[in-house]
Amino acid sequence: MVNRTYLAAFVLYLLIVLAIGAWGYLKTNTKDDFWVYGRNLGKWLATWSLVANFFSAVAAIGVIGEFSKTGYAIMVGVNFGLALGMSGLYFVSHKIRELNKVTLSDIVANVTGRQYARPVTGFLLLSNAWVYLVIQLVGASVLVTEITGVPYEYMVWVIGLVFIVYTVLGGLVSVAWTDLLQGTVMVALMTAAVVYLVTDLGVSRR
Repeated sequence: MVNRTYLAAFVLYLLIVLAIGAWGYLKTNTKDDFWVYGRNLGKWLATWSLVANFFSAVAAIGVIGEFSKTGYAIMVGVNFGLALGMSGLYFVSHKIRELNKVTLSDIVANVTGRQYARPVTGFLLLSNAWVYLVIQLVGASVLVTEITGVPYEYMVWVIGLVFIVYTVLGGLVSVAWTDLLQGTVMVALMTAAVVYLVTDLGVSRR
């Protein structure tokens, strides 16, 4: 059964995301704007973009579900390691920017001095990224289906198309700001969930 309240909230969220994409389109005038935010992304926005990508359906649902079977101690170690890695980027981002390169393949080729590192790096990134993106799309669609009641086969298309539209419209400009919005919402809700689990459920067990 469709929950109209949750569905309306989700539709509003999608409209806000598309509006950010349209705004990003107006702010994108050059190739550098589209691909690398005109090289003016900034440390805080870049860090939050990484946070939003980590605190996603993969981390919030898939990783936790998998580690619940293999042991929660592993989850703490992996999450702590990833958090440290992302935090470390804050302190080295200015050094990377000084290389004046656009893609990770360019950076690796520049640092190693080996041009064949460019296609090798690109292949490794693509082979890993498409799996991660599919997991995110499936996880988000399953979650929203459970909340709104809209069938999964419709929701996966809607979410996928919206993500493609705002990315194509504004490139990294729209992606970074939608990540800021999404990351803030996800971290806030996950924090609220933790507080609820510790207080209400903890009290009830005692």
